Amino acid sequence: MTPREIVTRIRAIVLDVEQRLANGERALPVGVLSADDRDAWAASQQYLLSLHPTNRKMYQTILSSVMALSLDHMTHTVPPAHLQTRSPQGISQEALDSHLHTVRAHSLNVANRFYDKPFTIIVDPSTHAGATGEHAPCDALVPSIVAEYGIVQGIDEAAFDDTFDDTDPGGWQRLDWVADDKIRQECDAAHGRAIKIIEDSDDSVLWFQGYGTDWIKGIAKFGPDAYIQMVLQLAWYKTRREFTATYETVLTRMFKHGRTETLRTLTRDSRSWVLEMVDTKSTVRFPRSLSPNRTIHRRFQAAARYAALQRAIKTHSRLTKEAATGRGIDRHLLGLRLMLRPQDGEQAPFFDDELFDRSQQWKLSTSGLSAGHLFRGTG
Repeated sequence: MTPREIVTRIRAIVLDVEQRLANGERALPVGVLSADDRDAWAASQQYLLSLHPTNRKMYQTILSSVMALSLDHMTHTVPPAHLQTRSPQGISQEALDSHLHTVRAHSLNVANRFYDKPFTIIVDPSTHAGATGEHAPCDALVPSIVAEYGIVQGIDEAAFDDTFDDTDPGGWQRLDWVADDKIRQECDAAHGRAIKIIEDSDDSVLWFQGYGTDWIKGIAKFGPDAYIQMVLQLAWYKTRREFTATYETVLTRMFKHGRTETLRTLTRDSRSWVLEMVDTKSTVRFPRSLSPNRTIHRRFQAAARYAALQRAIKTHSRLTKEAATGRGIDRHLLGLRLMLRPQDGEQAPFFDDELFDRSQQWKLSTSGLSAGHLFRGTG
């Protein structure tokens, strides 16, 4: 299809929706069911598909599509942030955070998504766009690359013009679900549960302008990922005065069908560095030829902290390589746990251990995506 044909068909769909709304129609908000708890959505999906063969056909149509497009009918604005930053493109903190809240969804657009899709483009009336993706079919890096390609390629404005008519060109089909009172009630209940999750979450972007990857690699002589992971450990401890299990994604794409492995950022060495950084009274051993004074103490303390950081980053880099080459532990343990047959009386005390259970509670979950400078935010 040509760009004009795509635009003409999308316009026809929008006009159809506007006409139906003007006539007082209320579409079944099936999308909000996919925002529900996985078990609840599975039960609702099974019931929905059992109501009529048309529902199963439409569901398969959605699943087999390459991507989804969500056209939101409103923008979302959040109150001004306490910490104001601006992106390199000059976008304000309020605009950045409002955009993220729109993409994440709020009470008025949460049903305008189908969360099972691995790639959905979301466009609001201000022409700002974002994307969401469900992780099961592919890793987050895949839709990130697709989005990056679209941004880099840009738009050929010459392929469009401003002349439109209201003639329906065809080439699109409306999916009308067959529903009953039970599925409508499930939609309302799922909407309520989704709103509770939304109200208990937040989105924000911090554009740090102090330095970036060039300084980390060129001056500090560290890998940017390992360096930032240590920064996150220090920030977490300074704000909460405790350590926590930390998740970072490592790709195992060097293997056929490889997906990810877990890299645990909290290590003995990262913990030692954090404690060295927050301990203002740390003991510094001076050479016997020097008389300790405040200046010398600061220099030796800085040297000790830098050495601790080097050890922590070296350990982190080693664990990264091990995870990427199939020598991690978490996917291995997951496989062993899934192989257990509790119905046959099989059990492993290790998986019931309190420490193991705490190690699976990710209060700090981190990952990085490419092309961050092209996006308003990723996560």
